[in-house]
Amino acid sequence: MVTNYAGEPVDSGGDCVAVLTVAGGSIGYRPMLGTEGPSEAMSEFSDSLKADDRIVRPVADLAEDIREMFFADGLIPGMGASIFKAAPPI
Repeated sequence: MVTNYAGEPVDSGGDCVAVLTVAGGSIGYRPMLGTEGPSEAMSEFSDSLKADDRIVRPVADLAEDIREMFFADGLIPGMGASIFKAAPPI
């Protein structure tokens, strides 16, 4: 479903795509990590949880762990970057 930045469905001029899953394991994650949007959005989400006093620390830490495992966009997979960035080509 195509949405605007607020997550509202739109017929045209959308900026985002709302999905429930990414299928294909590394096949789906590798192209996603090649774009700026998902990694940046997850980083912003993780930072917002850390900054929110209503969120208990273990929840914010879990979000950061997920970001580091699946969305980190560093240079070396496994050391600052998601291992899914090194997925083999099809």
